Amino acid sequence: MTSRQLFSLSLVMCVAWSVGCSSVPQPVTTLWQQIGIPQAFERLADQNVNKRGNRPDAERKPKLKRLADPANLKPEAPEVLKVAADIKTQEDLAPQKIKALKYLGSIGCGCYNKKNAGMVEKAFLEALEDCTPAVRKAALEAICAAAGNCSCSTDACNAGTCCTEALMKKMEEMAYKQDDKGCYLEPDASIRNMAANTLNACPPLPPKKAGNKELDEMPDKAEPDLTETAMQTGYPYSETTVSSRTSYAEPTAAQSTSSKLIDSLVFDIAEESNTLSLAFSKPYRLPVGSTVQISGQNTTFNGQVIQTEAGSVLLQVDNPNALTGLTKDDAVAVAVLAR
Repeated sequence: MTSRQLFSLSLVMCVAWSVGCSSVPQPVTTLWQQIGIPQAFERLADQNVNKRGNRPDAERKPKLKRLADPANLKPEAPEVLKVAADIKTQEDLAPQKIKALKYLGSIGCGCYNKKNAGMVEKAFLEALEDCTPAVRKAALEAICAAAGNCSCSTDACNAGTCCTEALMKKMEEMAYKQDDKGCYLEPDASIRNMAANTLNACPPLPPKKAGNKELDEMPDKAEPDLTETAMQTGYPYSETTVSSRTSYAEPTAAQSTSSKLIDSLVFDIAEESNTLSLAFSKPYRLPVGSTVQISGQNTTFNGQVIQTEAGSVLLQVDNPNALTGLTKDDAVAVAVLAR
């Protein structure tokens, strides 16, 4: 082997060795450090820089640690260090949480969620309450992706797509709920829009009674099955009572409903604006902009939905004279004609 070949081989081995060890940080140790000269100077300075106590600011200070250094989380550490270290640790975990949420979205809430007492659902609920906005967005994206795997409305299918009652209720709160001061509980507008879109992507849950005593005591009539209607409008069901009057966003696409009758009560009449507010016996929601027909004891007229809520609707009446024959608490039937 020639000298040139030996040199080439040695160069390749050095490069391979340096690349293989580059991922492991090695402490820089000089010859002087091995002999101990810098350490001796530091000890000498520590002993003499403030020997009489008149120069405390001149003493050597400890090196700054990372915010999330484990030493800052020890029980004896000051509270400010522990709080900062805990928050920084959670923020640093955000990319890992997002990666995990993407995986859970691909798995869904089927077999694993059922076998382990809803562990996937609990993970999504925790992510939707995370302090990092990017994590909340990733959770909504994962739930929305899972919802696209199924379009039926059975309990089993809802469980498989993570569109469970608890998650839908949480997304509803994120999208629409406000505090006593009128501020949204979810401060990020883009996340509120994502929550509303994800909520609309979920199949509707089976309807539940609104819990309104006055409505429950309405005359016993054949109640329509509006599961199909709710699926066509894209609105999920909610347990919101009529008195709470929680508002909902308008659907994103033009949709139509079947003309099944809906029993309701006259909630409020505003003749000056030709508007009529109706309360349903169940938390049905009609799409904004749809045309409906209202049939009372002695009157029948058409109206247009201008505001929809869980269990109630606000209508713009075409014929202003039609409201004169109605009074509050009158029982009427509503049929959705077209969108």
